[in-house]
Amino acid sequence: MCVGASITMGADINGGYRLPLEKMLQGAGIPVEFVGRLDSNSNGMTFPFHDGYSGFRVEQVEQGVEGTSRPIAEGVRDLQPDAVLILCGTNDIRQNYALEQAPQRLDHLIATIQNAAPLVRILVSSLPPDLHWDEAVRRYNAGTAQVVARRAAAGQRVGFVDNYAALSSGVDMLPDLTHPNKSGYIKIARGWFNALAPNAPQVAFAFTNESSRQFTSSSCLGYKITMKSTEQITDLGIYCAGHNLPFCHAVGVFDANGDLLTQIKITPECSPSGLFAFQPLPASLELKASNSYYFISNSIGLPTLIEADTIVDPLRFENPRFYFDHNIAIEMAEQDGTILKFPDPKIHDINGALGYFGPNFRFAP
Repeated sequence: MCVGASITMGADINGGYRLPLEKMLQGAGIPVEFVGRLDSNSNGMTFPFHDGYSGFRVEQVEQGVEGTSRPIAEGVRDLQPDAVLILCGTNDIRQNYALEQAPQRLDHLIATIQNAAPLVRILVSSLPPDLHWDEAVRRYNAGTAQVVARRAAAGQRVGFVDNYAALSSGVDMLPDLTHPNKSGYIKIARGWFNALAPNAPQVAFAFTNESSRQFTSSSCLGYKITMKSTEQITDLGIYCAGHNLPFCHAVGVFDANGDLLTQIKITPECSPSGLFAFQPLPASLELKASNSYYFISNSIGLPTLIEADTIVDPLRFENPRFYFDHNIAIEMAEQDGTILKFPDPKIHDINGALGYFGPNFRFAP
């Protein structure tokens, strides 16, 4: 259950942090169902529900506003979520509303949620940067961390997620300097993911499924990426539309010189995780920072593919826009999907940040 104001709703960005978080969890094979009493601004989400009320201060989120919302305790009591994610307080600061008491109001909100669902796990985020109110944001975040630390020390299931530290005001915020842009929301989603499932594999990119444009695959798929950080790959995967594949498909990784570094066969027995089927590698593969790699897969026999935005971790990729081509020279042998060829270097960018999805991969936690 995601609780807060416009950042939780996803101001100006469809799905806000909720859309990439849902896809990250699905891609990691973690069952997830978002609950709440609103479903606004959630195109492409499997579970669009949330409790993000634009313009609300902390006590308004808790108590509700007549004609607009009911008290949060009612929703929590009715829905009994396993976890509640709280990102709230921006409007207290923007309205300069009794800021010295703002962390105490947040503390009361936490207690109200705990009373309504005694077994719930609560994660509380720091506010993202706000150049208009940076000093006030910093003080509020410090007070929030103290509130959470005190409750955690008492044995309560409460944790702090420092999303302020993960975001850059010059890169990850909209022109209003208050709300995150797409990369900012993805970073917040990654912060929530790491707190919710710290030992889970982390999917390289997720599939938003926001678009309705489709095409039938007839040859192959691939893309080139450049790493921003050194990472260990544990699994390779391929798009399967959430269903078991009818045939085997090879997925491989080439370096920039055309040498095949590793490959795996994705079999029909591989259970889908979200919209992809993954297979563990015999040994993890290191992708080095600043190096470029090609991810290639057979695509004949794949389900109909959908053109959509990628959810890409901007902390890991030097060029977060992927480059795709659905006519790379890759062969198949008797639908066994074992032969891979290094692609023609003329891989091109299709429709600017939109692409045709085939191979995927997972990182070590």
